[in-house]
Amino acid sequence: MARATEFRRNLERAELKRPQLFELTESRRHIVVHDLRATFVTVSLAEGKSEAWITDRTGHTSSTMLYKYKRAARTHQQ
Repeated sequence: MARATEFRRNLERAELKRPQLFELTESRRHIVVHDLRATFVTVSLAEGKSEAWITDRTGHTSSTMLYKYKRAARTHQQ
């Protein structure tokens, strides 16, 4: 079984109450494990963690890779 499938099944077993996370439509994709990594980076940036601190934990290798999360982090701060 693919990790993504197993991940979603575990969320369902945990009785997660967000059905949108499981939708797969033309305008929405279902949740994947990578979404957790993206959330971690976004929240960490919003909380003022350094890029070095984040890359030590995520394996990103450059500031360029983190740049796409910065806009979301600014939104998260508001």
